Amino acid sequence: MRPLDFTFLPLAWPLPFLPGFLPGFLPGLSPRAGRSVAVDLERPLRGGDAPSSPRSKGLGAPVGSVLVGSEAFIRRAHRVRKVMGGGMRQIGGLAAACLHALDHHLPLLHRDHAAAARWGEAVSAHPDFIAIEPVETNIVIATLRSGLAADTVVQALGDQGIRCMAFGPTKIRWVMHRDISPAQLNRALEAFAGARLG
Repeated sequence: MRPLDFTFLPLAWPLPFLPGFLPGFLPGLSPRAGRSVAVDLERPLRGGDAPSSPRSKGLGAPVGSVLVGSEAFIRRAHRVRKVMGGGMRQIGGLAAACLHALDHHLPLLHRDHAAAARWGEAVSAHPDFIAIEPVETNIVIATLRSGLAADTVVQALGDQGIRCMAFGPTKIRWVMHRDISPAQLNRALEAFAGARLG
């Protein structure tokens, strides 16, 4: 899975992504993409009026996103959120979880990428896979050899304790995350190397 190339953002900022929002609103701008390509995480925010970035996903916060904008824009966003049924209850607890994720989890995202790189190497060496997409983040996607169905392989790997998902009829997708320990990864790699899927 390839991360977003931030060089495209100066072209995208003028586009009105959502009616009624300022031009330059980008939903779901993930800090993982910044980590994967080793860029300054402030870089994608420059030039935009109201960027948004999630604190869940790979950062491990239970919920939460950050919306950045002018004071007037944030007041309007609060109103729109209320009109759409969103509440701000328990916001302090949620904000604390997001701050913890930024302080303690963000610096560790590279471990997920390193685990994905190791997994990608194992998949490339496995006889039941014929192609693998570039591994540049924490996601590995590979194509099965002819005669194998993704749903069947997902079940077979699940029986080995390896969780994954079908990504179409002939592709498998794995996602590495902070809750996978090095020992668990090593056990999974050993089981995967010996698994015959068809």
